[in-house]
Amino acid sequence: MGNKPQSRALTCAFLRPGAPTPAEWPLPHAPVGHPAVVLPVDGLNVLFGRSAPRVVSLALRRALQQGYRPVAVGLELALPRALPGPVDLADLAAVSTLILDKTRVTVALATAIEDRLAAYWRAEGQAPGLRRAAILFDGVGAHPHLLARLVQEPEFAHLRAIGYTVPGGDGGPTCVLLYLRDLTAITRIDVQQAGAEPITFRLPTPAELATPAAGYNPFRAEASG
Repeated sequence: MGNKPQSRALTCAFLRPGAPTPAEWPLPHAPVGHPAVVLPVDGLNVLFGRSAPRVVSLALRRALQQGYRPVAVGLELALPRALPGPVDLADLAAVSTLILDKTRVTVALATAIEDRLAAYWRAEGQAPGLRRAAILFDGVGAHPHLLARLVQEPEFAHLRAIGYTVPGGDGGPTCVLLYLRDLTAITRIDVQQAGAEPITFRLPTPAELATPAAGYNPFRAEASG
């Protein structure tokens, strides 16, 4: 697996109009372009990959238009190098970061994950509905909160992070996110803000991570807090 290279992730915080600047704030979950989805708990969900800067730029612009004071936060992450080929069921024990993308996992692993999520969804009294090929991860994109149940399974419990994609909705952008369960992977926090008192961001506590993400999202149609 080699040494742990530095990867970069992004998230945003938003201050209500007229609200005082907090001296310290827990790192927030990133806003997602489909605000109706529920993010997985017991981890921090942050934007990841090449599309992250574009999503953050759009979120900051919308927040400013809606009267909020946005703060962009960059995170440096030390995560192990990916395996050279797609991850299969037999490879799971050797992987600590799993990226749910058709180029990064095999069809067999994708099918196993999507089948598990469909079973969880049925257990919640919901109908999974029609889905395309499992390798497209429709279930993950529609119901990412179920990843918190997936990592309770013995085969997945060791994973430190899971990358996943949430398609956009109501005009919001598609977002590639990292469900970061091991916050010790965060080696640096860069706060990017202008014309405001400085804010120190800290790692969220387990109790804070156990609460579903809520509050203001600039991609929500009504743009309310």
